[in-house]
Amino acid sequence: MSGSWRTATTALALIVACAVHVALGGSLHFAGCRPNLAVASLLVVCLFAGPCGAAGWGLLVGTFEAAYAADLAGSYMVSRTLIASVVGSLEARVFRDSALVAIGVGLLGTLAVESVFAVFAPPSDGLAWLRRIAGTACANGALAPILYYSLRPLASRRPDL
Repeated sequence: MSGSWRTATTALALIVACAVHVALGGSLHFAGCRPNLAVASLLVVCLFAGPCGAAGWGLLVGTFEAAYAADLAGSYMVSRTLIASVVGSLEARVFRDSALVAIGVGLLGTLAVESVFAVFAPPSDGLAWLRRIAGTACANGALAPILYYSLRPLASRRPDL
């Protein structure tokens, strides 16, 4: 798959993930936890993108999430972009094409995204916020292998996938 085609299909996949999250996010449950499909997809795609490309994907997802939130737009964009860039830097240093790494990134990356977001927009009830993000992180970690095997052919630079 050529570079421009890979970029276009990856962007479309992330936009669809954002749209599905916005449309069905309230009704999606995984063992009592609500996954954030947009963030989970972003984190998996960033494993293949490198730090600069991942920052671009984070900005795209943050912009789409902010468009539907109607407030705190900067917090969405900054938190997604920052953590996406960090996850993208794993590509060259740690990531060795493994679904187990994707599970860890889905879990820890979600905690990082939500924590950075909370720095910019502190929650009013800290304990409820901790329970909510812990559930979201677990659900995103559980979704990570499915998203990994679904998005790897679109996002990977390797021609054999």
